[in-house]
Amino acid sequence: MKYYIYLLTFSVLLFSSSLLYSQGRVDGFYKGKGALEIGIGGGVEVHKKYFAGTNRVGISRTIFNANLFGAYGITKGFDVYFGLPYVAINKVKSIQDGSIYLKKLLLNVGLDKSDLQVSFAFGYSSNLAEYVSEGLSAIGQKAKVLDFRPVIHLNMESNWFVTLQGAY
Repeated sequence: MKYYIYLLTFSVLLFSSSLLYSQGRVDGFYKGKGALEIGIGGGVEVHKKYFAGTNRVGISRTIFNANLFGAYGITKGFDVYFGLPYVAINKVKSIQDGSIYLKKLLLNVGLDKSDLQVSFAFGYSSNLAEYVSEGLSAIGQKAKVLDFRPVIHLNMESNWFVTLQGAY
């Protein structure tokens, strides 16, 4: 039975990778009361040419991004998350759109060698600075977003897990 779960998980990840993202706004795990997690992520993109319509144009653009993530356990089944991104595109640099989310455990069901959790997350993100929002060096769109999302998390005894979440 466990091999079927592995095969199913692998197949879903392989064949629907264009629909999935590696990290959502919240994760499927609960931190526990008083526990704090902090992480730093980032990346670099270097582009030497772009398309303008069907023509390649010699415009270069370098993008550097960094993000400070955090999560804190308010109670056993209630967490708060935050994100603080920084973006630099060519010589334009700024803090971008910060976010804060609350996640509440609604249901926890023990299954054979796994646990299934159903949670609900609610969050808000907005620009934290008056950054450039137009042109080739636009940092972002200064969007103000109110987000509601279900979070379904299956944690298997074999240390594999699957988390599904989505928002509109």
